[in-house]
Amino acid sequence: MSDSDNAVPRSPSVSQSHSISLLSNDASFSDEEMAPEPPLPRVSTLKPLTLQRVNTARMADVVRDWIRCFETDPGSAVIDFAEVLAFSVGSQRRPDENYYTLEGRCAFLNDLRDEFTDDMKLPVEIDSESVNDIDMLTNMRCFATVLTAASLPRIFLDENFEFYVYATLFDMAGFTKAHACRRLAVGMLIKVNTVLLKYILDHRDGDEIPELQNSAKAIYSAVIHKGFKDHVEFIRLHILQEIRTWLRNGSFVVKIEVLLDSLLPLMKCDSCPAIRFEAFKVFKLIVERMQPPLPPSVVSIFDNVRDFVKFAVFDDDEKICVISLEICTHLFFLAPEIFAVEDHNLYMLQILNTEHPEVVKAAAQFFLATFPADIESTAEKIRFFVGYFTEGSVLTGFNPKTMVDAFYPEFEPLTDFDGLLDIVVKANRHDKGPPIHILRLLRFIAKVESAKEDHTIYHKLRDAVYANCSALIHKHSGNALWDKALWNLFFNFEWQIDEDDDMLVEEHQAFVAYGLRLTHNGFFRVPEQRTPTPDI
Repeated sequence: MSDSDNAVPRSPSVSQSHSISLLSNDASFSDEEMAPEPPLPRVSTLKPLTLQRVNTARMADVVRDWIRCFETDPGSAVIDFAEVLAFSVGSQRRPDENYYTLEGRCAFLNDLRDEFTDDMKLPVEIDSESVNDIDMLTNMRCFATVLTAASLPRIFLDENFEFYVYATLFDMAGFTKAHACRRLAVGMLIKVNTVLLKYILDHRDGDEIPELQNSAKAIYSAVIHKGFKDHVEFIRLHILQEIRTWLRNGSFVVKIEVLLDSLLPLMKCDSCPAIRFEAFKVFKLIVERMQPPLPPSVVSIFDNVRDFVKFAVFDDDEKICVISLEICTHLFFLAPEIFAVEDHNLYMLQILNTEHPEVVKAAAQFFLATFPADIESTAEKIRFFVGYFTEGSVLTGFNPKTMVDAFYPEFEPLTDFDGLLDIVVKANRHDKGPPIHILRLLRFIAKVESAKEDHTIYHKLRDAVYANCSALIHKHSGNALWDKALWNLFFNFEWQIDEDDDMLVEEHQAFVAYGLRLTHNGFFRVPEQRTPTPDI
């Protein structure tokens, strides 16, 4: 080989020289001018997360690109991840090429932690015109969900993934002063845990399950358990919301007793109404999914909760009142022994809470759930019902409108019109208790049904009253109390006469004669437009 063959050419190739000469007549260029252009900076695989809020379908593409990068160039992938974490919390700091080392990672996280102070407020300022911190928080939580699902189990258990992704979030979740970092990391880790628990539930026999269970327990004990007491409201709220997802999926990672101990302080005295309500919803979901008999430890917790719930039933927040009554209803099914008669009577005061119909209905549901199971017939049930609210409870007087608003149509005896009227027909006219109250109840049921578009039930009640009209008048007229109750009931119906129905005509005649007699005697002043005008 000649010397010329070994020489390193310092000038452009022939084709390069030719192309240059086409641009300029000046053939002399310095070495600096001939230096190749620097390569374009690599575009982060997670760049789309910083541009707009990303939906789940698009997120799947982003995750696929990141995983592909992680498998071929893990250093670049984890730097992309650290970079988007810093961007999401409003930091100008970016990881350098040394991040993919133990020292580099620790230095980056320490610098990120020290950038924040105790008085830093949320939300944080994001260096972007297209996304804000809530957009980034949403994107990163979605990224954690999709990434965990796509990486389980092989990539998730990779030591590089564990150290640079999973452990990085753990470290950020422990930043005491960095509220934004903690909020982001905890928000992502609870999403990781949701996917983990679902995977564990679906693959119970897999070899990787014990290791994944350890990861799930670590997230709960090191992050979520502490998060219940975090002074950042977002963290407390989203932990509770995610726990409800776990419970609905039938997957959980700690004993219920441990969770209940964490919930009670939030239910009792959390400063944020939304968090209190969310804690009540988690508690309710726990109670709903239990079946008797309960372990003594759980019964003991519920026994301690009873006094607190007793006050929560009368909370200033209507939603807390309703859910407290719903919790009591389920607790009675699970552990009736923890309720005293005084508790039952006290809850029934909410029947009178006419400003909040939902509270009234919830109190009624508690009453129905605790109704004695050994009472079977309509007559026995209605006598117990009326007797309880006139004598056995702390309520003063029997208000039929309130009772109908609360218990109709859920209380089955109130829909048995024939049975109710049969009780009244057979009653002693000197009995001014349940029979009189039944007539009053039927009157307000008629008002409720007449206001509906579908008059099917209204007509059913009207027909039952028609059929018993003469018997009721014959048995009970002549007594002022009975007359008032009867006429108030009769006057809710417009009589429609079928002249071929001799029984109906007879009942109608009895009704008209009764009404005219009462009006003539001055007992009632019947409005003219509603006065019956029969052709007798």
